[in-house]
Amino acid sequence: MPVGDDANAPQRDQYDPRFGWWYGKRIFLGNDTRVARLFWLLAEHPGRPYRIDEVQRAVDGHVTAAYLGFSDRAVTRSDQRLRQTVSRLRSRMREAGVDDHAFILRENTARGPAVTMYRRFPG
Repeated sequence: MPVGDDANAPQRDQYDPRFGWWYGKRIFLGNDTRVARLFWLLAEHPGRPYRIDEVQRAVDGHVTAAYLGFSDRAVTRSDQRLRQTVSRLRSRMREAGVDDHAFILRENTARGPAVTMYRRFPG
């Protein structure tokens, strides 16, 4: 298990890029998948809400929104992809036992929808 400056910080597995370590648990993320990109975005700063456009940019590489001229169907499909990615990340966290230490919420904030990963026990 890798050890860094912060024992609770997520770290990449030094031998296999498909895995990460968090809270002493090895979590399978895949090699540069949507799930992996979402995990690294959210886990780096737990407690920080990420707006949907920030999450889309990190996960898909672009933003799909009505105000940018995309069709309603494209916006709906993008939202479904994002929901599926969050669900898959939750599942991977549960399989690895990381869900005992952190959880993900999709929230509606004053600035619009956001995705946040929280630590169950701050510290």
